Amino acid sequence: MKTDWLSYWAGKADGGHPWHTPEYYLGQAQEFRLLYSGLDPRSVLEFGCGAGELYAYMGFDALDYLGVDASASMLAEFRSRYPTARTVQADATRFCRPETTYDLIFSNQMLQYLDLPAVSAHFANVRRMMAGHSVFLCGCIPHRAMRKLFYSGEFDEVPRTRLQKLGGVARWLLRPDYVGYWHDPRSVSALAAKYGMTSGIYGCMYFPYRFHAVMRLTPA
Repeated sequence: MKTDWLSYWAGKADGGHPWHTPEYYLGQAQEFRLLYSGLDPRSVLEFGCGAGELYAYMGFDALDYLGVDASASMLAEFRSRYPTARTVQADATRFCRPETTYDLIFSNQMLQYLDLPAVSAHFANVRRMMAGHSVFLCGCIPHRAMRKLFYSGEFDEVPRTRLQKLGGVARWLLRPDYVGYWHDPRSVSALAAKYGMTSGIYGCMYFPYRFHAVMRLTPA
């Protein structure tokens, strides 16, 4: 049984991040900025912008910004924090404004709510909103090869007993996956190539079971 993620986020006003501290958000922002170093973005399109937790830490409040999220309640929270920010409620797999290009197209922990066909549709739309210098950054994607290790507790700060590890794996096998969809970096790179993009895959500093994908248009 799969989780209906659109219904899951309906009514929520919190992104569910593990730590709600300025240090965590600043650290995440610094990591992401390293991934697109060399790009000085003036315009940003953020998918899965949620309640705007990273908005100011990323410096997006100083840029031509558009945030996209499927959850009306999350966007309401975003707008209460940043009333002047431009946001729109839309499905990431359908949103496309091909008449506009963006320097940076960004998402954090969003691809986990899309299966591979949905990721493909998302990439196809993003490709139409990229210019030659654009960077497309998908942050913190769950790494499929790490799934069993994650559910057995190998990345926990406090070690689990053998019984607890087995229980974690059993939960993953018998119940809906609460993380969402786990992706193979090779599959993400293959989709990027399908739509004329070159990809770089990088490890995640905060979450060793996740990876980042940084994509640019393949030179003609």
